Amino acid sequence: MANWTVHYVFETELCEFGGLCNYHTHGLKENYDHLDFQVVLPLNPKTIDPILGMMVNQIKEGRVFESDKKAGQVLRGFDVLFKEFHDGNRKVLRLILPDPNGKFPGDEGCQEPYSRQLEELPLV
Repeated sequence: MANWTVHYVFETELCEFGGLCNYHTHGLKENYDHLDFQVVLPLNPKTIDPILGMMVNQIKEGRVFESDKKAGQVLRGFDVLFKEFHDGNRKVLRLILPDPNGKFPGDEGCQEPYSRQLEELPLV
């Protein structure tokens, strides 16, 4: 029995909001005392599932991911950034991925939709 899950929100209105989506986990706070994760890039679940699974395995081994900090050992060759957001009435830790050139939102030349990852999502 899984003690955490991934929820993929595919509502057309949300995914049409600049190409952002809402993929997030449930169960990390209850089972590992860690904020759940959220990803807003429109990635294929076959791409994001292994990344989230690896991060959860790292949490199980004692790693803590924190807001406003970059982290290595998540994507090969690139650091990632985490930012705290609200998903409804709960706090989540949004995984901010660099664009193919390693640029984050706010960096000059950061490509779309990567540049939009710090935007608040509309409630749907």
